[in-house]
Amino acid sequence: MHIYIFFIILFYIDNINAITINLAGQSFLKSFEDLYALITREFNKYAKENDLDINLNFILFSIENTTKEWDSFDSAMHLLLQQKKTKYDMFVYDPLFTRRLSPHLVNLKDYLPKEHLDQYLGDAEKIGVYEDKWVGMPLLLKYTILYSNKILLNKYDEKIPKTWDQMLATGKRILEEERKNNNYDLIGFNGYYPKGESTMCSAYSFLYSYRDSKESPVPEINSKTAEEAFNMLLKIKNELSNDEIFSIGEDNHIMMLYMGTVIFSNFWDFDHEVPNYYMTPLPGKTEDVNGSCLGGYLLGINNYITNEKKRAASEVIKFLTSEYIQKEVILKQFKCFSALTKLYDDEEVCSYTDCELMKSIQGIERPSSKIDNYEDYSSKYTNLINDFLYNNKPLKEALTEIDDILKIYHFSQKTSTIALILFIIIQIIFCCVILMTALLFIPKFKKYFRFLSNDLWIMYVLGVILVILSAFPFFETLTSLKCFFNHIILSTGLNFILTPILYQLLINFPKINVYSEWLKKNKYLFIGLIEFINILIGSLLLLSPYKIKEIIIEEGKNYEKCQLDNKYGTVILIIQIGILIIKFLSINALIYLEWNLKYTFHDIRVLSLLMGMDCILVLIYCIYKLLVIENYVLYYTLYMGLVIMFCFTNHTYVFIVRMLIDKISKSNLEQEKLINKIRHSAGLHSHTDSVDISNIKNSNFEATVSISKNGNIVSIVSSTNKNEKKKTQISSSLSFINTVLKIHNSYSFSKN
Repeated sequence: MHIYIFFIILFYIDNINAITINLAGQSFLKSFEDLYALITREFNKYAKENDLDINLNFILFSIENTTKEWDSFDSAMHLLLQQKKTKYDMFVYDPLFTRRLSPHLVNLKDYLPKEHLDQYLGDAEKIGVYEDKWVGMPLLLKYTILYSNKILLNKYDEKIPKTWDQMLATGKRILEEERKNNNYDLIGFNGYYPKGESTMCSAYSFLYSYRDSKESPVPEINSKTAEEAFNMLLKIKNELSNDEIFSIGEDNHIMMLYMGTVIFSNFWDFDHEVPNYYMTPLPGKTEDVNGSCLGGYLLGINNYITNEKKRAASEVIKFLTSEYIQKEVILKQFKCFSALTKLYDDEEVCSYTDCELMKSIQGIERPSSKIDNYEDYSSKYTNLINDFLYNNKPLKEALTEIDDILKIYHFSQKTSTIALILFIIIQIIFCCVILMTALLFIPKFKKYFRFLSNDLWIMYVLGVILVILSAFPFFETLTSLKCFFNHIILSTGLNFILTPILYQLLINFPKINVYSEWLKKNKYLFIGLIEFINILIGSLLLLSPYKIKEIIIEEGKNYEKCQLDNKYGTVILIIQIGILIIKFLSINALIYLEWNLKYTFHDIRVLSLLMGMDCILVLIYCIYKLLVIENYVLYYTLYMGLVIMFCFTNHTYVFIVRMLIDKISKSNLEQEKLINKIRHSAGLHSHTDSVDISNIKNSNFEATVSISKNGNIVSIVSSTNKNEKKKTQISSSLSFINTVLKIHNSYSFSKN
């Protein structure tokens, strides 16, 4: 009696010390509930026999305790994992969720021996590996296969079809013969295209069956091959079935198979002993090519549990994917497919499993691991296929819309006429800008370019060239590096345009000062320092690079654009914009102050016009950046248009249009005559330090002028009102506003 009690106590102590691994899984079928119960018992038996101190506890989510939606369990587990919950240590999950769950699952490469993983290649690797991480080991695999009616094929001496053409011909013949015997209940082919994920599975594998060879990938959805495939699918539906049968769900599908009322059927391998039906790979375009939708159940480990539990859970996976469980339980007892391919060379296994079927099936996983929002993609894909099959939607239109779900359109001169035209225009402008630079060195045109020295004009032209070049990165495929180059080239170009103008206005300042004098002596130091700072700040974006943002357009064409989505990059951008704004405001302030300087009279007015147009273009650009533009051609065309307009206003106008306009009005001629008269008068009064000349009049204006004894103009104040005369002298005692107004009215330099 005491010994009996001792062993009972010892048993409970062992269980208390054992690590409990909670494995959660879902099942809508009784057979899978039995499978889960069996593998749980088998592992616990194995753990006890091998002193592993691990207890496996299976938590079943069935129809009774969860919703019947196909993704309800996996979505619930994903939510728990996002919250880093450790309620469940392991999961049995659908391969469709490999990508979604992968950040939260253990990389099994770190816990399972390499030789164990190497046994599971091929289809197991397709669904269990994401970004070179083994995040799921297959407990079992599922395939869609062709069920062929034995009785009817034997009755009419027909073979199991290996191509879709053969199936269509065989099905039509049997239907015609059966209808002669008044059997109108027979269906030629049950396609399995209901609403939902099942259509995605059937359509994707059908397209896969039309590839050129076994090694070929899935044909592009907008290819001629895809058109050929889906036209055949529609033909099969119309000649062997009807809309109602083609779209029935799983329950009715199974019922038709057991009743024997269908010749051929595309369905999952739900039962390996369906009475009176052969199970073979689905047909293909040619006999050596077929396509079956690949599914199954994967085992994954919660990445947020303790390392001790991770090691224990890896022992569970190692056992459940061992040769013993896969052979004796998965294949033998439950008639499911195993991912352990070496078993199909075992004679014993082949005695109760169709090894040739497994060796010949060419499975294709759905693209869930390649698409961010697979559920949305699948829903749109299947809706469009159903519209084609049941609602007479043109195939070309349906395939184009499917392609547009994922396709990213690029602004390319190879595919867009508008892009080609703009590409040519920008190249022409680029060449014209370079050619126009020659005008700087032609003597008869030099009078139009006296505002800047040649080196400053060259810098200005280089700025315009850089602005033009900023458009080229947006042609063809967009990359982060292209975004960076666009930004750095554009910002540098704008600074190269504004800096020479700012420098010249500073040294032309009507009131001579130490700063202007310093700038005259240190031109290259000043300009070089400003541009170095700008380029340095822009280069800091390499530490926080641009990202490519996909603009997804519902029922439209998706495209990409550059985006800074971090605070560091945004701060750099704000600093650069701030520098440009300071330059722009400074230039406009100096334009106002130097408005009446005689020797820059015409240039100042040209500059004021340019600054006004640039201000408008900048406002348009800001609005453009804020707008959500759904048409990618319009998005890039607007940018190219702004570049073209900017180059026209800041270069073509300065170099060409300005030369075609008569810049000297009658008023300007009269002012020139007046200045000459003043200078002449100044020579007659050279014995005084300065001479005030008042009441100098002409037909258009009158002025009060102060001239130094060496003949330089000190100040001039003009008025269009003949009856009002003012005499002003710049004095430190006057208010700031009066000083600004006096500088504004100044025609030349003023000395203190």
